[in-house]
Amino acid sequence: MTDDHSPIEFSCIYSADRLPTVRFSIDPIKRQQESEPALHIFEHFATLLSLSLETDLAWCRVCAETLVISENSASMPTSLSHPSQYFIGFDLSRKGTGLKAYFLTETCSAVYGVSKTDVVSSLVDRLSAIPGMEAPNIYIAWCEIKAFFQLLPQHLQPSLEIVAVDCAPSHANRLKIYFRIPLATLSTIRRVMTLDSTLQLPDVEKTLEWVTLFWRLLFPNITDDEEPSVELARLRHPTSGLLFYFDLRPDHTKPSPKVYIPVRHLCRNDGDIIHAVTCLYDMLGFEKARDSYGHFVRNTFVHKRMETKTGVHTYVSFAAKQGDAEITAYFNPECFSSEGPV
Repeated sequence: MTDDHSPIEFSCIYSADRLPTVRFSIDPIKRQQESEPALHIFEHFATLLSLSLETDLAWCRVCAETLVISENSASMPTSLSHPSQYFIGFDLSRKGTGLKAYFLTETCSAVYGVSKTDVVSSLVDRLSAIPGMEAPNIYIAWCEIKAFFQLLPQHLQPSLEIVAVDCAPSHANRLKIYFRIPLATLSTIRRVMTLDSTLQLPDVEKTLEWVTLFWRLLFPNITDDEEPSVELARLRHPTSGLLFYFDLRPDHTKPSPKVYIPVRHLCRNDGDIIHAVTCLYDMLGFEKARDSYGHFVRNTFVHKRMETKTGVHTYVSFAAKQGDAEITAYFNPECFSSEGPV
């Protein structure tokens, strides 16, 4: 879930007029090592959280059945890039705590000898046709995404890494399909988020305006077709490039995009990232966020000086959200840092 194997990641969403929203995700490493069925742990948390927000595991169950391979399986590969097959997300809000389920595609793809795209297609087929909870629109949206992928040149071919669902009733749920593209340029962001200019929606346009402002704050001296000037090992790290997801919903035939800029790999240090995020909030008129963001980061992650190197920020993301745009910053507590964990 994180490059240094810290089993938890935090995120924070600021907006112009609301208190920040805090989220976090955990990787239940030991429970996966003990071969506990994936659904058990989601059922456990769903029971704990049932007093906060309505939970429903119908989509989560289909994902677990389709994507999770038993650790006891004789066909389990030994050369996977990561041992975990799923992790768990929590949204903390005034309404309560929401539960999200994330499933990685690598193990299933390796065991069955099929592409990650085929793995996701099989899952979409099942989710869109659950008896009594049919959701044909997610199939329609996925077909549009696949058609876009097929037209991309080889150097932009995506690797589909994760699928995620909310633990919510099917009519209010969504399927998120995460994929990574190796070329980190502003032109790549525009091309992907608009599906090669075929996805022309007001919230996508607004999101791209914000992304462009932030990108130029971070990298003022490069063109839209150039990658940031960092060491090749960082630029081509397995978690560098650009991470995206498309959000597929039962009540929409069009997907909604989100881009994650891997600032950990592309920037000099966390201090530079704080400065760019703060400047962006100022440009957007988010006065409370502008005034509090730097204090929040520096006073929360006190184990290191922000100007020494990167590591605390993992991503800064921009999402098109139902007519608006949303910025999220993601943080690694660096549990195993030589400078000491949070």
